[in-house]
Amino acid sequence: MDKKLKNLKTQFEHDIPTSFTNKDRQLVLKKISKESNRKQRATPFLPKPITAVLGAAVLFFGLMVANQQWNIVNLSGTNANNGSVIDESVHSLSFDPETIKVGEQFGAFTVSKIELKKDHTIISFEGTDFITADVANDAKLLFTPKDYSLDLLPISNQDSLSNISFAISENEKTRSMFSFSNQDGAIAEDQLMEVNQIQYHINDTESFVTVEISGVSGTNLGESITYSYDEVSVEVTGELLSIYKEYASDKNDMVLRGLKPFDIFKLYYHARSIEDFETVHSLYIKGDKYGTPSLEEFLGDPKFWGATYAENDQAFYEELKQVRAFNEVYVSETESAVNFTLPSHEYGRHFSLTKDTNTNVWKVNWIPMQ
Repeated sequence: MDKKLKNLKTQFEHDIPTSFTNKDRQLVLKKISKESNRKQRATPFLPKPITAVLGAAVLFFGLMVANQQWNIVNLSGTNANNGSVIDESVHSLSFDPETIKVGEQFGAFTVSKIELKKDHTIISFEGTDFITADVANDAKLLFTPKDYSLDLLPISNQDSLSNISFAISENEKTRSMFSFSNQDGAIAEDQLMEVNQIQYHINDTESFVTVEISGVSGTNLGESITYSYDEVSVEVTGELLSIYKEYASDKNDMVLRGLKPFDIFKLYYHARSIEDFETVHSLYIKGDKYGTPSLEEFLGDPKFWGATYAENDQAFYEELKQVRAFNEVYVSETESAVNFTLPSHEYGRHFSLTKDTNTNVWKVNWIPMQ
């Protein structure tokens, strides 16, 4: 470098244009002299590619540690979703606490009471639905809902998921529903819980949600929750009949939101009994893994809807109307069944349904009866 600058300096002294003044020449020479005195940049200890790889590895390790720490904190009651404000276009059951009214329905839950306290507001919901969560054995029964369960719970659109804590309202039997190990802080994972009431506490800094449950099972253990209907009929009447007419008109699955598996079961057999086969097909769960044929295939094959099939349907439906006891069984958050026994049969029937996780609507399995 020094030799190069020296040569450049010599060349400059010989080749400088005569139009330059002596002052100009001195300024240029001074600049070249500064270049020769600059410190050379130190050669890196490691080549750049290796340095970049090591830097990325350190960053990845740091993120992994941070994520593990966040998960530990999360199980103490704070939900693991991001801290952004609830997006109503993503969370279908979001509500505005400033305008919400008693009687409004959000999924399976209806607003039953709104209490305005000095420093916070309590919004109460009543209904029945099933959610899956990890439950912590702490001073309070805190829980973290699974992502797909959050879509079943009404959430304020002024909240972020990171500032909401969830807890189970306790009585003398509640804690015994869970299979905790003896130590405090133990986690019961993947608990399917039947939620009957929700209290949503809102203040300026955070929200606290408590739920009342009437049943729980560990879905990882293959257990289930059963809800019994006694002295009921499969016939569709009243509000459910209005829902059927609206759904049959436009086949919009959102019309079915909040209905229980037993409601869908009733709609399905009502559609079959009046030979509304387009609605029958619409009530089936869709997707490659379920094996449901397209509407064209379904209507194009008489074995699905022909005269013999229709006649058998009518006979079956007439006997089904005599049944007065049904069990609604939740095997998991997305799998359920309606069990019943026909008067002419010794053994019970098992009618299976699957929840469409895109819409949170229960749909009938293709070939549902077992």
